[in-house]
Amino acid sequence: MNFSWDGEQNQDVIIFRRMMFDSPKEVIKTYGLEKLREVFWAYWFRFDKLNLNFWKFILEIDDEEFKRKTEGSFRKSIKIWDY
Repeated sequence: MNFSWDGEQNQDVIIFRRMMFDSPKEVIKTYGLEKLREVFWAYWFRFDKLNLNFWKFILEIDDEEFKRKTEGSFRKSIKIWDY
């Protein structure tokens, strides 16, 4: 599947899209957990609530680490969940 539907060439954006829409097994096998953690922290604010919690679990990110890294984040403070 092509995850560059708009011509995006940034590899991290493409990985983020695969994290959202592709099989998690394939994504983990292709990129490895370390790269996925890096992409997760770069784009954590773009995940919906369900995918955010899923990838936090898969990447072994606990609530304490998440709170510490996102504390004071403008994006976190203005995010409005739809549920």
